[in-house]
Amino acid sequence: MSAWSRRGLVIFAVGVAALLNGAVTHSAAAQSLGNCSAFEAAPGVPNGTTASHGVMTRSSEAIETWRQQRERKLSACHADIESLRAQLNAMEQAYNQAGTERNSVVAAWNAAVADYDARRGGSARRN
Repeated sequence: MSAWSRRGLVIFAVGVAALLNGAVTHSAAAQSLGNCSAFEAAPGVPNGTTASHGVMTRSSEAIETWRQQRERKLSACHADIESLRAQLNAMEQAYNQAGTERNSVVAAWNAAVADYDARRGGSARRN
């Protein structure tokens, strides 16, 4: 196998690995929505003008049970959102710090090249 063929194979393998990693990450993200998805459907609300006392009583109990379950699920969902928000904030801070460091290093390098060029009396790229 030629060097170019091996290089192409390596690039292909890296691309596949990146896609698989993205699929796994997406799958993990979908699973992490557990508390913020699959909310139980609300019970039906009877017509108050025609429902019997028994229907209204049973509906009242069903709605109260549903409301309590929904409150618990909403609280868990909110906790998940706050946790993810904290993670996102940490990621954003790391990103910003890395960008600031990149800018500082590039600026220092450019200054060093300018000093070197000035000392040599010309461009460092000549030789």
